Amino acid sequence: MLRDAFPAIVEALTQRVPVSLSRWGDGEWHAILGHRGQNCDGQVYTAPLRDALTGVLVDRPTYQLGLQPFALTRLGTAIRAWLDARHLAPDWVNGDLFAEHSQSGTLAPFLAAVSERTVVFVGPPHLDELSLFPVARSVRIPARSAFAVWRDILRNVQQAIQATSADVVLLSAGMSSNLIVHALSTSHPGVSALDCGSLWEPYVGKVTRTYHAAIVARAQAHA
Repeated sequence: MLRDAFPAIVEALTQRVPVSLSRWGDGEWHAILGHRGQNCDGQVYTAPLRDALTGVLVDRPTYQLGLQPFALTRLGTAIRAWLDARHLAPDWVNGDLFAEHSQSGTLAPFLAAVSERTVVFVGPPHLDELSLFPVARSVRIPARSAFAVWRDILRNVQQAIQATSADVVLLSAGMSSNLIVHALSTSHPGVSALDCGSLWEPYVGKVTRTYHAAIVARAQAHA
């Protein structure tokens, strides 16, 4: 059973203690393991992407690493073998923590916590419509293949932090989020960088994951 780090993340945000999270799902692991194809958002698995993601894990991050249960179910044997070969033993938390709390309608403490902070939001243009919390600065990313320009995105995020004195960065940048969270852990260790994945899609009426449909229906029922 993967640990739910949601309460700890909310507590850290509330107490203004830096906390960061990157999420490792089946897409990241397909890329790391050298599989061909692309993830559900259209990011192609390439050797440079594999090397970049591998570089994060072999650096042994000390922030929260979230492992998606589906990735463990689907690729668990290969994941364990890959980690064992490199003598890596991350203290994984549940990578679906935000999605699960969104599904169950218990995301409010997280929204309340980030609403009290200065936030840089990183995501595709359609998430500009999101209005669940105040955003000091938005950094837009390409809808597909953000990895090709992830260093540019990182620079834009760093500039946004500097310009706004932001202390929280929320990322919905696909697999590039893993790389940006890791880079920020060094360049801005006092900033909380949280990989939110596709968490926000249903809150702007988008259904890109199976679980989103119920959230959209719930929002419409309360509209």
